[in-house]
Amino acid sequence: RIEKLILAKRKMIALLEDRRLATVHGAVTGQFDVRTLRPYRLYKMSGVPWLADVPEHWIVERLKSSMANIEQSSSECRQDDSYVALEHVESRTGRLGRVALTAPPDSQLKRFERGDVLFGKLRPYLARVACPPNGGLCVGEFLVLRPRRSAFAGRYVERLLRSKPLVDTVDNLTSGARVPRADWSTLGGLEIVRPPLPEQNAIVGFLDRADARFERCIARIRRQIELLSEYRARLIADVVTGKHDVGGAPATLAELVPFAVGGDVEETLGAAALAEPEEPEMLLAAAAG
Repeated sequence: RIEKLILAKRKMIALLEDRRLATVHGAVTGQFDVRTLRPYRLYKMSGVPWLADVPEHWIVERLKSSMANIEQSSSECRQDDSYVALEHVESRTGRLGRVALTAPPDSQLKRFERGDVLFGKLRPYLARVACPPNGGLCVGEFLVLRPRRSAFAGRYVERLLRSKPLVDTVDNLTSGARVPRADWSTLGGLEIVRPPLPEQNAIVGFLDRADARFERCIARIRRQIELLSEYRARLIADVVTGKHDVGGAPATLAELVPFAVGGDVEETLGAAALAEPEEPEMLLAAAAG
């Protein structure tokens, strides 16, 4: 029964991750207005399969029309530079791990500036896309993309390029069976959507807040899984060493594991535990505030 509860909680984490991806895509493509959490009043056909309909006042254009691919090779490491390799960017979240302060010698490196977007060419389905907070050097497996005009915010582009339908589209167009790579001609030729700059900033702020709430919810469930695993191990040890009397009336799981959930534990073991949780809707509503 404890194992079933752990499996149910892992299912909840997977559902939350799926909801997070869907939230990002819905926000950056205008499926809902992040300021009201309602659809926009007017939509138009985008003519782009992965975009579907978009708000009427948003602009549909090729990525290369708004973003430039910067090929600035450099071996000079400045005082405040950071070195970013593929392994420093967390897949599908864009979070930067502990980046190195100095680049390895004899490396083919590119220089990027604050506000540039790094797009990992190698295995694009991993969605290693980041917008570092400051400039530095990165490996050649990144495309360094820079907004051509002030009407495009780097952090919005980062979110857009990490949208799952766009990632899937790029992955289907990549070359190389064993080690697929995306190139700028493929990525730059994709049609994307560009909302007005104030809306871009609102979308980024909304997704930052939503991400924080999703992370807290997922972290709480993972902690519960850890406690359940520890309790299971302790329960087994107590039973086999005679510290726990198994001859009496069987206790409910709620009595054995009171910390498991903040509600009816027995119900969690049923079909309701495998259904999509309602909490993400509450998270999205809170994120708009």
